[in-house]
Amino acid sequence: MKKKGKIVLIGAGGHAKVLINLILTAGIYQIAGCTDKDLQKKFNTILGVRIIGDDSLLGRLFSDGVEYAAIAVGGIGDNHLREKLYERTKKLGFKFPVLKHPLSIVSMNVSLGEGIQLLPGSIIHPASQIGFNTVVNTNALIEHDCIVGDHCSLAPGCALMGGVKIGKYTHVGAEAVINEGITVGDDVMIGAGAVVIRDVPSRSKVVGVPARPIN
Repeated sequence: MKKKGKIVLIGAGGHAKVLINLILTAGIYQIAGCTDKDLQKKFNTILGVRIIGDDSLLGRLFSDGVEYAAIAVGGIGDNHLREKLYERTKKLGFKFPVLKHPLSIVSMNVSLGEGIQLLPGSIIHPASQIGFNTVVNTNALIEHDCIVGDHCSLAPGCALMGGVKIGKYTHVGAEAVINEGITVGDDVMIGAGAVVIRDVPSRSKVVGVPARPIN
């Protein structure tokens, strides 16, 4: 398979390891390196990929012909950080490709936004729409006719049943289930293992079975 070009990863933590594995397994892009705000990591390696410095190097990388980027910062605590990194890097001219692991399944008539990351075992069924810079983690399931907003993170093993709508910046915890037709607002945190049976308003946190709000 012909490689499409060079890609830089923004972040050098645990999620970067996952993306490095995805990219190397898919064999499409050459990894130019990782950036990280922690300058003590500079010149170290992560899974054989060099940490080249902080984000101040991105402009030079773009000038040197690295045209693709991926946000390698996880979004459990604050998906707004992922948005800030995405917007800052995009302004420099970088493109954000859809990164799809070979073991991810995407059905027909699915709309995928820029910068989406589809990890091993993730499944997206027909007529669903996923916003840009969203992470669909390991074994996450998105059933038919779902809409997922921008800058979201869907944790391993979570399941969105048919017709679910999720707003921007929302995190769906590991093994959580959202029942058919439920609407979840912006900036929501859904706890691990929760079962959501009613709509969830924006800027709230829900946990438990059935899911209930917490302060």
